[in-house]
Amino acid sequence: MDQQLQTFARVLACSGFFGLLGASFGALVGHLSWKRGRPAGSAAGLAVARAAARVTGRDSSPGSTGALVGAIDGSLFLGIFGTAVGLIGARGHVAWTTLGHAAFSVLLLIAAAVFFGCLALGIIYAGGRAVAGVFAGGMLGAASGAFIGRADGLVIGALGGVLAGTVLGVVSRGRR
Repeated sequence: MDQQLQTFARVLACSGFFGLLGASFGALVGHLSWKRGRPAGSAAGLAVARAAARVTGRDSSPGSTGALVGAIDGSLFLGIFGTAVGLIGARGHVAWTTLGHAAFSVLLLIAAAVFFGCLALGIIYAGGRAVAGVFAGGMLGAASGAFIGRADGLVIGALGGVLAGTVLGVVSRGRR
């Protein structure tokens, strides 16, 4: 493969990677916000949703409309960002391996945002009493993680405990 085609493929891969991340995160956030009665979106995402409604001949549920709008907006935003990052790499300002590490870091950041957002939704759903369970679970998880895995297990144990406390709070609310 010649150098120009290889550079183009790398820029396209950066754009596609960031665009897919933006679409998946945007779809999740759009679905949740529209479902809760807080519609949002850019002109591009809303135009695609209106076009999809015209083509299908029916209105979609708020959740699916929000997912579509969020996916379009997230894909556009992070796709353009990914193209810019790829072009910076193509110009030779940053090594491609460094860009790979940065892309993995962004993937971890988005995964953490989804994880903590779901925890927050669980706590909100479970109510104010669930905060005590989250606190107790986090402290017990941190202590057991530190005991088992020393400093490395501390954070993992705390996250597991917070998750367990949130799940218990949600389950206890469902039984009331």
